[in-house]
Amino acid sequence: MKADIICIGTEYITGMLPENTTNYLAGRMAELDVNVRRIVIVGSYEEEIRKALDDSYQDVDTVLLTGGIGYGRNQNLFADYFGKKLFFSEDAFAHMKKQAEKSGVRMDDTQLKDLAEFPEGATIFDNYDGYVPGYVLESGKKTLIVLPFLSTDIKAIFEDDIVGYFYKRVSIGNAGMKIILNEKAEEKGIRGLLSSLGDLCKSENPSLDIVKEENNYVLKIRAVGPTNGDAMILANLFASDCCQKLGSECILNIKEDTI
Repeated sequence: MKADIICIGTEYITGMLPENTTNYLAGRMAELDVNVRRIVIVGSYEEEIRKALDDSYQDVDTVLLTGGIGYGRNQNLFADYFGKKLFFSEDAFAHMKKQAEKSGVRMDDTQLKDLAEFPEGATIFDNYDGYVPGYVLESGKKTLIVLPFLSTDIKAIFEDDIVGYFYKRVSIGNAGMKIILNEKAEEKGIRGLLSSLGDLCKSENPSLDIVKEENNYVLKIRAVGPTNGDAMILANLFASDCCQKLGSECILNIKEDTI
């Protein structure tokens, strides 16, 4: 799989700010078996952004893009580029409002509503370190991955969501784990278990399901990776996180699960 990285920001070209995220992104993508063909830095001008996209899509089918001419205004550009309309996401708006308040960032509803508009068909990735989300837009044979401006937000969304997305695109290996819970976990009920597991329930790779097998609740973990061994490592690490969240007093047994 080949991809380009486009970083938007006049402040980088003029030297006002150092650009320090593309090396991280390219390195992580290489680890995920994504061949980064080139890294392009362009100014915050619509015609330059369109030209960069045109140039990239001549050679690759996936572009990962960061920064921009005001994150909300970018969505109009990208929607128009792919012939899409914008839609307003109530879920994204609610999450951003909650995160902004938690972070002490002063944003009025009008500003947040602008940030909660996305091109039709976009898969939105919530930001749990900041508040501005990322998203993936697939249109025909072209894929656009859009990440926010701040490096901390970029890394958080990339690790939480984009890693899993790339695994699904390039992976051939898979693995499963099963965590069998005991009576103490039974007392928590489904709601209590979901509350204890927190954000792990939202993970896409590995994915997590809670099922009832015979008389026990069971956490079923599914992971994909470049090889079966990589997927198993990922599943085991995720299982450890689950056990830590629940506490050893709720665990009856842990074992591999066939897929």
